[in-house]
Amino acid sequence: MIYDKPYRSATVCTAVTGSMTMALKAQRVLSRATIRANTVKVSRSEKGCIYGVEFDCALLGNVKMLLNSAGVEVKEFLK
Repeated sequence: MIYDKPYRSATVCTAVTGSMTMALKAQRVLSRATIRANTVKVSRSEKGCIYGVEFDCALLGNVKMLLNSAGVEVKEFLK
């Protein structure tokens, strides 16, 4: 699912994955680890849309480890 609204009480970070497929995979990986994440459209380019997942910045270290071990390629992390 794609949600427009970020978290209300937490600082939101975004893991930019590029494709919708990778963003959904990242969301599933984080969900299995009980980390709440929303798939979002980060921007639009000539080659298409760029997607990522939003999550609580307090969990950044855990998110990096989980996505790396699951083989999810993250282009960058935005705060």
